[in-house]
Formats: sequence, structure tokens, C-alpha cells
Amino acid sequence: MPPPAYQQQQSRTRHLLTVDGSQQWLELHVGSNVIGRGQDADLRLPDTGVSRRHVDVRFDGVGAVLAVQRPGGAGPVGDEGVVAPGGEHLGLGGGVGPDAAPDQAPPALGALGDRRVALLAMGLTLLPLGVAAVALLVAVGGEYTPSSHHALIEMQTRSVGRHEVLVGLYSRDLWNHPGPAQFFLLAPFYWLTGGMSVGINLGALAVNAAAVAGMALVARRLGGTPLMLVTLVCCSLLMRAVGAELLRDPWNCYLTMLPYGLLVMLAWAMWRREAWALPVAAVVAIYPAHSHVGFVVLATPLLAWGLLGLAATTILEPDAGERRPALRRGVRAVAVTAGVVALGAVPLALDAVRHTPSNATEVVRYFRHTDEPVHSLATGWHVMVGQLGLSPEWLTSKRAPNIIGESPFVGGAPVPWLLAAVAVAAVVLGRRVAGSRSLVATLAVALALGVVAVARTLGPPLDHRPRWTVALGVLAGVRLGAGRGGGPRPTWRGA
Repeated sequence: MPPPAYQQQQSRTRHLLTVDGSQQWLELHVGSNVIGRGQDADLRLPDTGVSRRHVDVRFDGVGAVLAVQRPGGAGPVGDEGVVAPGGEHLGLGGGVGPDAAPDQAPPALGALGDRRVALLAMGLTLLPLGVAAVALLVAVGGEYTPSSHHALIEMQTRSVGRHEVLVGLYSRDLWNHPGPAQFFLLAPFYWLTGGMSVGINLGALAVNAAAVAGMALVARRLGGTPLMLVTLVCCSLLMRAVGAELLRDPWNCYLTMLPYGLLVMLAWAMWRREAWALPVAAVVAIYPAHSHVGFVVLATPLLAWGLLGLAATTILEPDAGERRPALRRGVRAVAVTAGVVALGAVPLALDAVRHTPSNATEVVRYFRHTDEPVHSLATGWHVMVGQLGLSPEWLTSKRAPNIIGESPFVGGAPVPWLLAAVAVAAVVLGRRVAGSRSLVATLAVALALGVVAVARTLGPPLDHRPRWTVALGVLAGVRLGAGRGGGPRPTWRGA
């Protein structure tokens, strides 16, 4: 009979299985071990390219037999190389020996290493914004006095909690932008600094930092850490190109740039059947739509596009067993989104009740009855694809506007080689990379909306207005930099 110590060591031996290209591990137990997309899977891979019960690993305590599930007998499933017939993409460990401490086991090392890489990359990307915040507090402090638009922003932010704030920033066209979301976001930072003017700039840095972090987290959700790293690199290049002065500027033309990029990412996530992205996208869409009237025709259709994708991918789910829980998640997301939209509409409704004419009436009247000229679709196309050439502004540096302050791309734009490369990647990799075509389609919708929005701009297309166009260039760069994608996505409980 073996000694007690030996028995204790034997009981600690574990058999582990990992999916190649991911940081996910499964401790095998004797019997059936299911890998798939279903809620009852032992190792869950929430990807539309994986079936509900994709693989069944049958373990007898010594060896394992791999059974690949084929829905309807149509052959192997999985367009990302998650699992292939024969198990060549599955790593099966013989066990974690008794001398290994629990925190030294491969699953702990893999997950911990992945999290450390993600956190380190996120921290390094956001570090310049933190440095800018410290510099504002230490070097500027209470000595800064804003003027022009910045003074108006501080005045309305100061009114939050003291007076009624129902509309956005004053426009040169004798009306205000639709809603006060910007001031409610900036107010906590203004209060924390004791009412110093730089508190508004600290709030701007925080909004941009949250947008970058949000894009990175969505990328990690959809493509794992590799896609997150590509996204952070592209965002870093953009922040370097525009500089700290713009990133800390609270003006509504600038402080909507990065949140718009996050909205596009969330619209893509909905096409990947991520129900949680719908209410989050609604929150993100309300902010730019409140802050600048131009985003009403940019953010609202993007939200509708994402909702269409979520509905289509849920209803057309081929796995009947997964369709019902997916529908329940979708219904919950729609209900929460309805509440979010209703909350965002409260200031506009109150303004309509208490003021005659309301600010919304004045805005509609201005756009319906104006003598200012609009622009051609060609002008809108030039401005949009200016960020999709070989040396776009987000990758190099900001170009100077023309002599009357218009976008440098109004008269013509470089050949959109980046756009062509994205289109080629969609054709070549579309069938092999889950989500590739839905991302390209989302970028195409955003591009088309941008062309129309720029073309319908009243008055000259001044350079500060379409600053948000760089976000689409960044996301096109993310698509190209992702290559074949990051492999299986990390699992979030309840996703």
C-alpha cells in the first residue's frame, strides 16, 4: 500500500486541454468534455463559426478520444482553425505533476500572461493621457482662463446641478446643439478639481481614454489579445498624430472623434451577435448626437445598422438549441436600450415642453429653410477617403487646411489604397476569418454615412468639422493589421 504522502500527491494530478491560439484551458474529467458555443459546453467558444457542441473529448482517466461534431452531416465546422478533424489543433497535456504549485499550472500561466500583456499594453497606450492630466494639474492648475467655445463649455458645465441644463453647446447659427450629455460627463471632473477650468480638460482626457479603452476591450472580446494589441497600436498612432492639445480639448468637434470610433466597433460587435453591445452602443451614440448635431445623421443610423445585424444573426442562428437563449438575450438588450434612449430623450422633451419654440424646432427650421449651399457627394467622398491613402493623417500628422480654413481634401484626395486593401482582405480572408466581412460591411456603412453627412454640411466644410473621419482610417488600419485575426476569443461569463 503506498504511503499517505504519495496518495496525496497522486490526487493532485490534473489533465489539461487547450485550444490552440487561445489562452483558454479545460481540466478534463472522466467521461464527456464538450467544447462549443452552447451554454452547456465545458469549454465555451462564443463564436458563430463554432457549433453548439463542436467537439466532444471523451476521457477515460488515461487517454482521450476526440469526436468532432458536424451539424447535419455537412462536414467540419470552424473557419478560424479553432478545432479541426483529427484534433491537430488541440493540445492535450499528460497532467500537472504533484510538484507544481496551483499558481504555476499552465492554465494559470496562460490566462495570467494574457491578462498581463493586455493590461500592460492598455497602460502604455493610456500613459500619455495620464501624463497630460498630471501636467495640467501641476503646471497649469488654477491659472488657466478659457475663452470662446471653451468658456461657454465651462459655463454650462458649471450649471450642472445648479440650474437647468437641457441643450448642448451654442452654435454660431443661433441655436444650440441637441443635448447636454457632454456637460454631464465633464461635470464630475470639474467638481473634483474644485471648479478649476482645467477640470474641463481633465474630463476631455478621461472621455478620450475611455473611448480608447472601450475600443481595445471590444477588440479583445471579438478577436482576442492580438486584435486588441493591433487596435491599441493604431490608436496610439492616432494620438501621436493629433497631439495632446487636441486630446485635452473639450470642444464638441474634437471630443466626439474617438467615441465615434468606439461606436463603429460596437456596431460590428452586434453583427457578431453580441447582445450586450446594443445598450452600450446606445449610450455611446447618445453622447455625440447630443454634443454635435452632425452626429444625429452619423450615430443614429450606425446604431440601427448594429441592431439590424444583431436581429439578423440571432434569427438566422442555425442551431435551434442556441437560438432561443440568443433571442432572450436580444430581447433583454432591446428593453435596456429602449430605457437608455428614453433617458437620453428626457432633456429634449423637457426643453420642448418648457420653451416655445424649442431648441429642436429651431434646429429643424434652420436646416429646412436656409440659403447656405450644400456640397456634392464628390466633396464628401474626397473628405472621407482622405484618411484612407498611403500616408493618412492618423498615421503621419495633421495637414494644414486650405487658405479659407476648409479640409485639405476638399479639392481632391489621395488614392484610397488603404480602402482598396481592406476590400481585397475582405474577399481573400472573408471565408476564413470570422467577422471579417461584417467588419468591412460596417466600415462601408460608416463611410457611406460620412460621405452623405459631409455633402449635406451647410456652409464651407471647415477643417475642424470632419475631424471624426480619422476614426474610420484607424479602424481600417485595425482590419489590415489583424491579418487572419486573433484566433478564439476569450469567454465572458454570461455572454
